[in-house]
Amino acid sequence: MDIMIIEKTICFFCSKNKTAICCDACKLASCKHCSYFIDKDNFEFMSMLPKKLINKTFCPDCYSKGINKEIDEFHDILRRAKAVNVYSKKQGTETRFFRRIEKPVKVENYDDRNEALLHLTFLAAQKGFDTVVDLDLKSKKVNLDGNYKKLVWSGTAVPIKVNA
Repeated sequence: MDIMIIEKTICFFCSKNKTAICCDACKLASCKHCSYFIDKDNFEFMSMLPKKLINKTFCPDCYSKGINKEIDEFHDILRRAKAVNVYSKKQGTETRFFRRIEKPVKVENYDDRNEALLHLTFLAAQKGFDTVVDLDLKSKKVNLDGNYKKLVWSGTAVPIKVNA
């Protein structure tokens, strides 16, 4: 994790003499009230955010020029991912006439089945698809510290566009 540089200086945006935080993009100093923080408390699905945004701090200029658009795009894709139609491998009779042109998308090592499924649909929605077929989610037990075990979920699905 990156270390925030905090020093007592004048905020570049509100001109108050406060403890300033350095922007991770342009390195301008802004106070806590002017800065935009992107951390796990603000986002429900932090693992799906672009890596360059995770645990970063931005000044109002950088946030309004580019970061805000990326976050809005992320929320739009997440909204579409929640609306993706899902058909499992067992539903072959319903999906036998769907053309499977794309390569399957794959996810690995998720603690929760629903999170793995949402990440699969997120990958499909990110590419512009509205349905995933041949969904295959599997779990396996993983040992933690010898005595403790947990389930780890992985899966694959083929994204398709039904409503073309």
